Amino acid sequence: MSDLVSMRAEENEARSRVDSLLAIDGELSMEQATELDSADCELRKLQGLIKVAEIRESAKASLNSPSYEFRLNAKKNSTALAPVGAKRSFEAMCDDAGARLMRRLGHNVEIRTADPYDTTDSAALVPVDLKNELIRRLPGMSGAMSASTVVTDDHDNEIAAVVNRIPTVGITAEGSAFTVAQATFDRIRFKAYRMALETQITLEMLQDNRPQAMAETLLQHVESYAEGWDAAYLAVMDPAEATRTGPGGLCATEAQINAAGATDINDKVMGTGDLAVADIVLQDLLDVQAQVPGRYRTGSKAWVFSPDVHARIVQLVDANSRLIFLPQSTGTLQADPLSVGTLLGSPIYLSDHMPTPGASKVAALYLDKRSYRVSLRRTLQTQEDPYTNGGSGIVSYRSHMRADGQWTLAEASARLVYAAS
Repeated sequence: MSDLVSMRAEENEARSRVDSLLAIDGELSMEQATELDSADCELRKLQGLIKVAEIRESAKASLNSPSYEFRLNAKKNSTALAPVGAKRSFEAMCDDAGARLMRRLGHNVEIRTADPYDTTDSAALVPVDLKNELIRRLPGMSGAMSASTVVTDDHDNEIAAVVNRIPTVGITAEGSAFTVAQATFDRIRFKAYRMALETQITLEMLQDNRPQAMAETLLQHVESYAEGWDAAYLAVMDPAEATRTGPGGLCATEAQINAAGATDINDKVMGTGDLAVADIVLQDLLDVQAQVPGRYRTGSKAWVFSPDVHARIVQLVDANSRLIFLPQSTGTLQADPLSVGTLLGSPIYLSDHMPTPGASKVAALYLDKRSYRVSLRRTLQTQEDPYTNGGSGIVSYRSHMRADGQWTLAEASARLVYAAS
């Protein structure tokens, strides 16, 4: 707790520095702008550390006297050889045995009768409040998901997408025939690709340090999935339905996206020889925005950068030597705590999984929320198994998550791409 108090004191100091700099009338000098960026970064870092510390403190408090649910997921034919009427006693015996084991580990276990074929949530021994809080935060840990539309689906589904729009109509003479115009549509299918983790913890660790062990394990699982799916969405995976083995890549080639998607992506290719982060200039970013058709200019847009590109962006200035990057202030932080700031009116999200600089690689994404859709299959599923390796004193924590992602309206977005050579 003392660490948390210390961090909150440091947070107040950092906030005071940011507020004092934001209160300065007129334009900031280069030194003041650099100090503001440094103070703001320090503030956001402290707020993130405090949030994690608060979650862990909450986990410790809730796990001192937890109420767990022990659910039996029996196979459908598990009692096929038992006499008629023995099924309930068999399940009760399993529940009692499991409950006794968990009580020996020092846990309060609530046995709740459940459908043995119900697999919607096997998170029997994970504190519900902690699990829900971390799952709620999962999309925000991914730059790609933060800039996309995220939905939860129960099954594979398809959505209709426009391939060719009805063209702009013109004025016609009185009594003339109607202009025949037809839109064409395609279907975009969302599947469920799977990621799965298992962590093994000794009984001694659970007995001696259960709250911290459970909280840390779940936290790291969620962070691992956030990173894993972020990498999957930002991959160069060809989004073609017939060949893809994962989510359609946000950083696939222009030709691949245009061939597979209902609409074409707008790429701004940098000048000849521009193959490094240092080659990015303000005009490149303005050109990216200009690539988006006028009818999509008012949509919810966001930038996705790598940390290296972000470091370059914060140095760029306009013709009057004013910084074009606006850091996140304490006021806007509450509205969008996942953004590191704004650029040309749109929030910025960072990802470590953007492509490394190189010929024809994507340097930056300027995404409209409607352009890319992330489909989560019932979010994160978790399970605690004290049986499989119980003879060795091992408890296994398993989790799995299924999801997909695909371009849905590519023409509403644009990308900055390094030169081909």
